[in-house]
Amino acid sequence: MTYITSIERLGIAQTLQQSIIKIIRTRFQDAPSELVEQINKIYDHERLNQLLEQAITIGSVPDFQELLT
Repeated sequence: MTYITSIERLGIAQTLQQSIIKIIRTRFQDAPSELVEQINKIYDHERLNQLLEQAITIGSVPDFQELLT
């Protein structure tokens, strides 16, 4: 197993956060600032990967926001 430093973990989380936001903006032409702020507060890689998958298939921005509560 490869060792990942805390800096690398932070970089991975930020990349996942940006990817989720980009998908939401691409699919729905908008990502409310509150949604972006909520996403940017999540650093758990497993949770971010789940949200990434859900961002691809979710039906609407409000539905996605419900996942964050």
